[in-house]
Amino acid sequence: MLVDECLEQVVKRIPGLRAVLVSDRDGIAILRYPPEESGVATPSGMEAAFAIAADQASKTYMGKCQAITAIYDNLILVQVNDPPLVISLVADIDSNVGSLVALAPKLRDALAPLREALARVAH
Repeated sequence: MLVDECLEQVVKRIPGLRAVLVSDRDGIAILRYPPEESGVATPSGMEAAFAIAADQASKTYMGKCQAITAIYDNLILVQVNDPPLVISLVADIDSNVGSLVALAPKLRDALAPLREALARVAH
């Protein structure tokens, strides 16, 4: 199964999940479901700020920061730290945050080839 097909299945399977975005730590979009032309509004430019916040949170001696959840007036944003990737889950405000966070290991596994390819290019 292709990675974009995996993202599509995840969005369709999790109630309230609007979009999954995969970017690098600088906020450059790599993958997205649904596609941008679908009209699903997603926050932009937060990936770089998240990467910095996750690095700082990891310095609190509680271990590596796995994810940060932000709850806004009309959506929930879960950002998952998967260096060199940032995985952003955008969901309806009444979505189950626990089910969103539980997706992280599955998404990390699905994105492993992409993560490894990016790591090779960076070196």
